[in-house]
Amino acid sequence: MSVPRAILGGMDENNDVPTVLFDGYRRALLDRDAAAIADHYAVPAQIEFPGQRIAVTDARQTEEFFAGAFSQYADVTEAEVAVEVVAEAGHSIWADVAWRYHGGAPDERNMYQLVRVGDDWKIGVLTPLKLDEQGEKSGTGDHPQLLHTVIDSAEPRELAEFYRQLFGYVYRLGDEPPEGTDPDDDVWLVLTDQAGRRMITFQKTERLERSTWPDPTVPMQLHLDFTVTDRKALEKQRERAERLGARLILDRVDDEEEPLYVFADLAGHPFCIFVA
Repeated sequence: MSVPRAILGGMDENNDVPTVLFDGYRRALLDRDAAAIADHYAVPAQIEFPGQRIAVTDARQTEEFFAGAFSQYADVTEAEVAVEVVAEAGHSIWADVAWRYHGGAPDERNMYQLVRVGDDWKIGVLTPLKLDEQGEKSGTGDHPQLLHTVIDSAEPRELAEFYRQLFGYVYRLGDEPPEGTDPDDDVWLVLTDQAGRRMITFQKTERLERSTWPDPTVPMQLHLDFTVTDRKALEKQRERAERLGARLILDRVDDEEEPLYVFADLAGHPFCIFVA
């Protein structure tokens, strides 16, 4: 689903509105900055929690509410935000947002209605949602949750750009290449999908021995699998990958059960695209 684009808090209009808004919200929460959190809410607004409903008519109400709630986040050192846009109109965006906290606070899931306020977007309604049937999010029970895949590269910006263009990902807020950037500063770059979920991270390394697969001298070590729906889509993605600089290292397109191409990316990491 497409998401309206707008200038938000001085950000460029090409930024994804919910992703930008909730990344700022996350940073304000970690800073325990109630005024900054309140600035993300419209006036009037409605904030609902179990047993509590606040009809906001003044920004100070929102600030006081969150200032009083900081005790439950006292030990939180990091927060991860997964944003899923479930509906949108010209004047509103509805976002299902899952919050995962590091440090002891219970995870949360809320529905937010974002509304236009002048040239900005603000939260007009907050209401809590249930987690899963066990009352937990995936990753907080018996099994860990995959956060992202980390790929080493001597040139992380170059490799991040390759995957960003190939799969339509976006940079995590703050990881975009600024004007006059020094490549030596690009030691850790994160790509997310359009909903803000982490997908691939790139870590700078001084030395990287390229995989020689299918020659076993230097094995794959790690590779990424991506799927398409049919052979036509497979050929389209082969063309795109090679245009972006990928090198074809295995052609198994004639396989009746699983047509497949294996490529090496710009740093030599193998990845597969196949029909599934």
